[in-house]
Amino acid sequence: MSKNAEATWSPGSLPGDVKSHPGRALREHLLGTFNLAKSLAEINKMQVELEVLKWICWTHDLGKADPAFQQYIDGKGNGTPHALPSAWFTYASTKDVLAAEAVRRHHSHMVNVQEMVNYWGGDALSAEKIRQTMQRLCPEWKEMISEDELNDLSMSLLLEKDFSQEDWARFRTLYSLFVTADRMDALGVRRANHRAFPQMERPVFEKESSMNKWRENVRLNCLTNAKKAGDPGIYTLSLPTGTGKTLLGLEIAEKWALEKGYKNLIYALPFISIVEQNAKVAKDVFGDDNVLEDHSMARGFEESEDVSPLGRMTSLFRYWSQPVTVTTFSQLWEALFNSKANSSMNFHRLSRAIVIMDEPQAVRPQLWSGFGKSLQYLSDKWKTVFLFMTATQPRMVSGEELAPCQIVKQRPFKTRHIFKILEGTHDLTELPDLLQDNLPDWEGSGLVVLNTKRSALKAHDLLTEMVGARPTYFLSRGMTPGHRRKVLKELREKGKKGIRHYLVSTQVIEAGVDLDFEWAFRDMGPLDSIVQVAGRCNRKFKLPSPGEGLLAGP
Repeated sequence: MSKNAEATWSPGSLPGDVKSHPGRALREHLLGTFNLAKSLAEINKMQVELEVLKWICWTHDLGKADPAFQQYIDGKGNGTPHALPSAWFTYASTKDVLAAEAVRRHHSHMVNVQEMVNYWGGDALSAEKIRQTMQRLCPEWKEMISEDELNDLSMSLLLEKDFSQEDWARFRTLYSLFVTADRMDALGVRRANHRAFPQMERPVFEKESSMNKWRENVRLNCLTNAKKAGDPGIYTLSLPTGTGKTLLGLEIAEKWALEKGYKNLIYALPFISIVEQNAKVAKDVFGDDNVLEDHSMARGFEESEDVSPLGRMTSLFRYWSQPVTVTTFSQLWEALFNSKANSSMNFHRLSRAIVIMDEPQAVRPQLWSGFGKSLQYLSDKWKTVFLFMTATQPRMVSGEELAPCQIVKQRPFKTRHIFKILEGTHDLTELPDLLQDNLPDWEGSGLVVLNTKRSALKAHDLLTEMVGARPTYFLSRGMTPGHRRKVLKELREKGKKGIRHYLVSTQVIEAGVDLDFEWAFRDMGPLDSIVQVAGRCNRKFKLPSPGEGLLAGP
């Protein structure tokens, strides 16, 4: 850190009439951004270089002092780029190329290492041109970048610098804290308040049946194992479908948060349909105000609504501001790896957090190794705890199992369903005959799952013609969330009333959707997908005999 910059300049020396945004003085914005970034680091218990973070925040908008940009703020002209000249101030004060790069890209996106090296290590940079621009923008600034420093930087980047995983984590941490604080201050957020993890109001279920007594026994044993665990690391909860993993996972998270001091819960799922389903469960037990439902189709705010600055921040940038966030795998991936500045904001929320990965087998197998290593790295570095919950645990990570194997095997009903594999190949037009010939009780409520939307739509037409007036439904990821919610609500209502009904679906039904059918049919597919479909057949063990399933190849 440059002692000269520290001794001779601070944002307070800027003229009060120079603005960063309409109605906001530049000096107030720079100071406010650092205060917010520092608070975010403290709230999330992050070990971060505060001096570097300070100079990033103090210098990131100095390019806005340009008269052309000031006119732009007043609604005149087209302005002028401000991030690049601001980055020169950052490098002059920190001598840290990653810090300067964070400022250079804070309104766009990160670039790969080679592109960064090409700019900071290239021949286009002129110390004299940089000096003239810096003096014009901020006459009080004394610490300049010399030609020798540019040459040394170029040699270091081109010949010596080897960027590591540590550099990636350091850069993304600074970037995440700084960009989040910058957007917050611009929207009028003046203080980053810590919200305590909420206590859970667990619903009470009747425990008279032998199945419910078994579920309660599994729950208590898992909680006992979880109490002995919970230190930063990776854990698994491998339980059959229908065991109540969602509520159990939330209960384990609550206990770890309250006893171990974790700051927030990120609950990630593969599909929007089950994000909506599980967000409702989380809101029921933690309260609506403590849970953020985050996915691409979630409702934002209306311009006419009275929304707080933090509420606008949450809605505009999908910022994980609540103690509990229920989101998609896609958004978790964005927080970890997306290069866009706004997508990086949730990265710091993973520090000292509990992250539940529900149905992790939905992550593409090609990504398992790298993704698993990244999660292990964050667990080691940031003291994050990860919990993988599914009936079909993928070999993505090696974690400590919380579900007691012997208790799981003591399930009162050993066989939930029996699946039959049909030999040979079959055309989709044969579906009605296959069901009638191989399912004695085919008229009972049933589920048909196909690998493609086109085949599912055709199967829906065939099944509708076959069952006549009985209600037949269709589900796919191509439907709007509102339409899916309506269909799922009607399916659950039909199930509760004992009205026979049918569903034809794509693979969207396979992970975590709480529906129960007497029989199931599926295209031949991956084993984990078959197991997930089987989990919707006699899911709640209500049938006097095992549910029936069919597997057929095309």
